[in-house]
Amino acid sequence: MKKIFSVVIALSLVLATFCISPVSYADESYSEKAIEVVAKLGLMEGRLTYSPDIEITRGDLIASVLNLCPSESQAGNSVFTDLEKDHPNFTAIMTAYNMGLVAGFGDGTVRPDDAATVSQAMKLIYYALGYKEFLSQVTSPAQAVETANVGTFSDTNSSKILTSGKLADLLVQAGESYPLEAQQITKDGNATFKYYTAKETVLERYYDIVRVEGVVTSAGGMNLIAGQSYNSDWIVIAGTVLKKDAVSADSFFGQRVVAYYRQHSDMKDKRLVCLYSYNNTVHEISAEDYDGYTDGKLYYEVGDMEYEDIDLSFSSADMFVNNVLVANPEESYFDINSGKITLIDNNLDKKIDVIIVVEYETYVVESVNASLNAIFGKYNDEALLLNEYTNVSMLDENGNVIYLEGLSPNDVLSVVKAGDKSNISLVYAFTELRGTIEETRESNGKFYVTIDGKEYRVTDDCYHYEGSFLTVGRVGLFPLNTAGEVATYRSYGELARFGYIIQTKQTPGMTSTVMSKILDQNGEVVIYEYGKNVKIDGKVRNSVDATQLLNGVLVSYTVSDGIMKTVDTPFKKVSNGTNVTYEGLGEDESHLNSLQLYFDGYEEGKVKEKYKGTSGILGGMVALDKSAPIFVIPVGDAVQDSDYKAYPTSQYLRHDGDYQLVAYKMKDRSLIASATVEYTTPAGANETVNPDTSPVIVETARKVLDPNGDPATKIVGYQQQSKVELYLTEELEREIKHTIHSGDIIKVSYTKENYIKGIEVLYCYETRSMVGANPSAEKTALFRVMQANVYKRVDDMIISTTQELVPGTDYEGKEIANEELRNLSTYTLLKYDERTQTVSKASVTDVVSFEDTGSICSELVVYDRYGDPRYIYVFNDPKD
Repeated sequence: MKKIFSVVIALSLVLATFCISPVSYADESYSEKAIEVVAKLGLMEGRLTYSPDIEITRGDLIASVLNLCPSESQAGNSVFTDLEKDHPNFTAIMTAYNMGLVAGFGDGTVRPDDAATVSQAMKLIYYALGYKEFLSQVTSPAQAVETANVGTFSDTNSSKILTSGKLADLLVQAGESYPLEAQQITKDGNATFKYYTAKETVLERYYDIVRVEGVVTSAGGMNLIAGQSYNSDWIVIAGTVLKKDAVSADSFFGQRVVAYYRQHSDMKDKRLVCLYSYNNTVHEISAEDYDGYTDGKLYYEVGDMEYEDIDLSFSSADMFVNNVLVANPEESYFDINSGKITLIDNNLDKKIDVIIVVEYETYVVESVNASLNAIFGKYNDEALLLNEYTNVSMLDENGNVIYLEGLSPNDVLSVVKAGDKSNISLVYAFTELRGTIEETRESNGKFYVTIDGKEYRVTDDCYHYEGSFLTVGRVGLFPLNTAGEVATYRSYGELARFGYIIQTKQTPGMTSTVMSKILDQNGEVVIYEYGKNVKIDGKVRNSVDATQLLNGVLVSYTVSDGIMKTVDTPFKKVSNGTNVTYEGLGEDESHLNSLQLYFDGYEEGKVKEKYKGTSGILGGMVALDKSAPIFVIPVGDAVQDSDYKAYPTSQYLRHDGDYQLVAYKMKDRSLIASATVEYTTPAGANETVNPDTSPVIVETARKVLDPNGDPATKIVGYQQQSKVELYLTEELEREIKHTIHSGDIIKVSYTKENYIKGIEVLYCYETRSMVGANPSAEKTALFRVMQANVYKRVDDMIISTTQELVPGTDYEGKEIANEELRNLSTYTLLKYDERTQTVSKASVTDVVSFEDTGSICSELVVYDRYGDPRYIYVFNDPKD
């Protein structure tokens, strides 16, 4: 069976903004949907709703439960020993404390970062619903659970860790419950309480939100009940008429749903907030999988020569064909070339109540004309004139509203036209394959291609116009329609340009504009604006989303008339990951066998950015395409636009094409990157080293990959008696214009991770010279001596030697003038060890300093690797 990539038309879409989609065969559980409900209604902070498995802390529990009751911030000073004012939940916890909802533990703590339990959530929620006094007077919390119907009795003593899914479930139930109110009655000095439930639910009282459950009898311009005639702006649920606004609900037509709507006293219309499918069985069958209708059964393919059937009686079902109710349902309507059949049982009685059949045309956009409200197709003779239809619905596959102006050439639309022109539905398909055609075949007049191991049907129009290009070995882009069929073909020559988005922001004011500052592949920093919508990673989004998604990222992008149209990044967010191994390479890539293993950047317990398997490489030695642009991105404070650079590979790399970079690749399973990013320290970022810093004598300096996998110079040396291992980035080494070698003397400042922040070269071994002049008198200089003799002072006598000293023997030597100390690089340093009475040649492990004594010679201080000082004197070698 060919897998359907997504729903086919607007009438069976995943809903926009929030709405939970219909599912194949059966609904999800209430709990699985609750987390999306609380996200939309604002009962939980957004970060807690990313996954139903997030463990909730006590602080986050308290902050969430406060949404169930009226509260004003009453923070004040902390009364808990473990709660500081900078804690993110400080205000919520102290407000709850002042309201009497939270008391903390007996040791004076509140433990805001500990994991909360289900029983703690139950207690806090019931306190917020007004049950605190009630629970203190009854022996069992079961009475409260029976009254409020929030959670279960077993939840009240459950020590299980509270997850975001469980908390969402409890909060939705609490929002739909009626708070408990108490009236205190005092008689003869004794106080008693009379309890009664409020007349409004929590959502009604504090949010003006009302819940309704029932079948959707009108949506998308279709109406199940005779006499109803609502256009696509409205939805009717169990007789409740709601304005849809930004919530797309057309796909729930004919299904039983739970919905929430808002109605203020000053609002004319009730406004839909969110909804989800509930207690339905929904069967979605593609036109290609439909296999006929016989004796009250509809047959469809579920695999190669495998079929299933569904009992279906036309007499008990309402049938809609291309959004129009048909008077006499029959099997002939199922014979469609492309589209989908949706069968809905909306009361779980195993009988089909609603049949929706849609047959659509695939439109590949060539251009649009907003003034005419028209779309011109790449393969269509006539323009699609939207003004001819009473109701027009334009959505993407996820149910988000799209606009004519946001369409670009080669965008793919699945179009459903009502025969009476009462309505038209357009669904934008955003799936786009990148790869190579491996096989082709033709069967029963239909053409198929296999791309990266998977077979796809090609639409008739695409095959008719592009068939000559659809051959084995063809590499390119293959946009799909909503049925997962190849709708058109684009060569790599038509690909978007590469760039690095430095920043995306929204200007303030009523006429705000979203714009991105981009380093293009020509090395220029340019600014592009966005329209109302933009396609990011294949999904049409409101351009405001770009301010969150597109900052500091390598992209490929398209621009039309100065407006950003599409942006594609090489990564996606994941909450888990595994090593990624590229299994096989083509013959032209056989030399890259050593580069096959890559990692995805995943760390246990943390959400990371994982590179798409078809468009990115993270880490490792990356082979670059000859035409790949290299974006050099500065990091650090005070970065200027002029610090951003872009180079072609030929002008930047000094080696053979293997380079350590975060990369963007365009060909599936290829290890050749098409664009790359290198992060650099901009010029002027070399930190000034404190002049009192002890020098480092370099023992070894090697080119390596640092712990982050980036190229660097690893320096091993001695700073006084301590051995140090430091990393010098390529960018900083380029800035100081000096390649570090063994034997150099340097001063450095560095981070706790041993990365050099500032460096000053004092002595260059390669040129055997000091870098700059020695300091003036009375200033300590630091250097590496190349040639000299060591002398020992005995009382007032100076002894020297070019050989091993003999104890008790006096030696004479030639004096050296102060001026000659300006360049000691012509001397070899020998050092004398008084303990062993031996002379040895100074090595790079020794730190040497001198100070001008004003005498006929200058005193040297030699620190050996153990930190012991040796005072010596330097004279000219008698041989010189």
